[in-house]
Amino acid sequence: MTKILPMHTPLISPNPSLSLLFSIIPEHPSYLDWAYSYFISLRHRSTQRLVYELTYKYKYFCPFIYLQLLKRELFLNFDIDILKFIKSELMNESYVHMWVNYKYILNSKLSDSHNMFIYGFDDEKKHLYVADHTLNNDGKYVYGICTYDELVEAFHKLESNVEASRNIETYKLRKMNYDNGKMLPLIKDQLTHYLNGSSYFNLDSVNAKYGINVYEVQEEILNSVINGTQLNIRDLYFLYEHKIVMQKRIEYLINKKYISLEAAYIIEEYNKITKTAEMLLKLSMKNNFEHDTQNIIKMVEYLHDMKETERLLLNKLILHLC
Repeated sequence: MTKILPMHTPLISPNPSLSLLFSIIPEHPSYLDWAYSYFISLRHRSTQRLVYELTYKYKYFCPFIYLQLLKRELFLNFDIDILKFIKSELMNESYVHMWVNYKYILNSKLSDSHNMFIYGFDDEKKHLYVADHTLNNDGKYVYGICTYDELVEAFHKLESNVEASRNIETYKLRKMNYDNGKMLPLIKDQLTHYLNGSSYFNLDSVNAKYGINVYEVQEEILNSVINGTQLNIRDLYFLYEHKIVMQKRIEYLINKKYISLEAAYIIEEYNKITKTAEMLLKLSMKNNFEHDTQNIIKMVEYLHDMKETERLLLNKLILHLC
């Protein structure tokens, strides 16, 4: 028997949690209305990665999924067959999200414990269809396979103290009508918080920066690189993706006639920000090979220009949302 659930290239994929969500909810015709309404606000601390403010709350906001949370220890204590459970959930149109030890997954580039998203199985080939950021060398979200035996061993030999690794999650799509009547007020409100550098979801975290102020954290990180610290490019990749999504959001609003065609010039201007973010990403990769101080100084200048240009354009966009 074979069962493969639908998967899509995710609109948003900076981390496994959001990648898995956005690889399944495109099955719902209104998912873009929801995604563009909520995934605006950013959060960053110098000791943590840059994330969407909604990253760890999406499970409670997304209207298109049924989420079931099960304790991993139940499967171990009662000797529940994890493979039978996974196949049963897939036959019931539910995706499975769980932590495994990738040391036992032959096709993985990781030799540590990490989460895995399972969307299908093939009894004849005796393998599962999986997705994650650890299946290749560049950290991008890709699809792959693992054998039944690999999965069982990787599950039982998990080595992780991460809180999330204690749970097994299943996701099932909800067939429901989505009311997008609040879409424009939501976007306007979030953009206002973004430009004010405040938390839209009322998170109160010490030393955290929100919205447009996350550029300041990136500047601090780059300035530390000048003093010899290795540059982690993941935040700059996320920043680049954020600009792509913001540009697509503006295009979507115009194409759906949610805002006037008069706002079309904002797309062209915002495209310059996206290209600058891409340039930053390329410079960061180059710097990790060449360690050129002048590149870092140039990147700090690019960040400052991006911040001021984005502030100007998003204020103009808000006027079109009124």
